[in-house]
Amino acid sequence: MFLELNSVSKSFGAIPVADNISFSVGAGEAVGIIGPNGAGKTSLFNLISGDLLPSAGRIEFLGNDVTILGSRRRSHLGIARTYQVPLPFTGLSVFENVLVGAMFSGGGDVVPEDHCLDVLAKTGLIHRADALAGSLSLLDRKRLELARALSTRPRVILLDEIAGGLTEAECLQLVSLIRTIHASGTTVIWIEHIVHALLSVVQRLIVLDRGRVVADGDPHEVMRSPQVREIYLGMEPDAEDLV
Repeated sequence: MFLELNSVSKSFGAIPVADNISFSVGAGEAVGIIGPNGAGKTSLFNLISGDLLPSAGRIEFLGNDVTILGSRRRSHLGIARTYQVPLPFTGLSVFENVLVGAMFSGGGDVVPEDHCLDVLAKTGLIHRADALAGSLSLLDRKRLELARALSTRPRVILLDEIAGGLTEAECLQLVSLIRTIHASGTTVIWIEHIVHALLSVVQRLIVLDRGRVVADGDPHEVMRSPQVREIYLGMEPDAEDLV
């Protein structure tokens, strides 16, 4: 199996952020993850990426037990992620920001500088390569966040609410880019509160609530679930608009 979580749990004191979570993701899938605030979504990404280590359970990636590996070693295996708030090196150029990721990833026969130019072209930032990262618009910061993750040559990319704060038109541009990334063969796991954007990309939807998986399946069927509607009461005005 490409990525597999088996009975993964993590608590901070008496508060569980992951409660016996089990699911698998196949190579090339596009999987969405939704849930109310505090459901444990970002904590789940932290566990997959190695920013957090579980207190129980097992995580396997490409047949390797990565449960106790840190984020650097998981990155080298092919797990990359973005963060809710982009935090580029604002005093460096866009190109230099991406080069940091390319150099960090190590390995490969591609010249890092050439790889960076290719990533910038794919993410629509080639014309801003020499601009300071601190001068970018929010949309371009999101693009740069994607570019930095892609520079590590990932097999799977974890997107953490990357569409947050964007206008509808900007969101559509980002969705198009994520589709292109997925079509290139990269596995995508995407946490997002903008559910209609998510549903336009993913093939499968997982719902978290209080650190537990409460639904997993076809996105439109999941969104019709009475339990999921109840979880999202007040978050989306009408679930019928999403399916």
